[in-house]
Amino acid sequence: MKGRTKMTRLFKTLILLGTLCLSNASLSATQEDDNYRILFSSSNRLENEDLMNLYRFQNIQIAKVKFIGRGLWGKNFKLYVQEVVDGKPQKKQQIFDSKEDEFFKIKEQEFAFDVLAQRTMQNKVRFDFRFLGYGFTKEFSVKAEQQDFVLKSAQDGEEDLEVKVDREFNFLSFTMPYKSNHGSLRYSDFDPLSVRPDSMGKKFGIPRYFLIQIEFN
Repeated sequence: MKGRTKMTRLFKTLILLGTLCLSNASLSATQEDDNYRILFSSSNRLENEDLMNLYRFQNIQIAKVKFIGRGLWGKNFKLYVQEVVDGKPQKKQQIFDSKEDEFFKIKEQEFAFDVLAQRTMQNKVRFDFRFLGYGFTKEFSVKAEQQDFVLKSAQDGEEDLEVKVDREFNFLSFTMPYKSNHGSLRYSDFDPLSVRPDSMGKKFGIPRYFLIQIEFN
């Protein structure tokens, strides 16, 4: 009996050790995955108040965009703008693909740039993407009555959003207001986690808006 009892205790100990090893391995894998997460945040504030006032006067809106995480290292990125007109998504317009030159590949754990958006007097919507040392501009024609665009971030709150690699991420929208049931003009919340960004037009009846997207690979 004593021998059998010892074997039983040994067997239970081995099971416990095996369970602990599996738990530690699972925890380590989770921590490793967390270390390689890519997080998105943005701000629409400038430290220079005079420059901020100039932007307001020119009807220029800005988003200071930042992605952080070890998962950025060695990645390329693509930038797109997609129109949605009367609830119908249009063909995506590629703004830039960093694979065009090895120089543009991300070599840090932080990737930041500015996006400027403007509805001009010439019935254009203009986007300007400003990186360190280079930039790109894209314009779209809009109707004269299509006014009052607002630049909104997908980061609705203080918590940073996680970005998946090899998957497009809608991080900004430049959107018109919509009419509520009471006839007042309102802007929809830009929350990609609850409403598909390309479906906001149908859900809220937004005449026209633009989605700014990035994809890391």
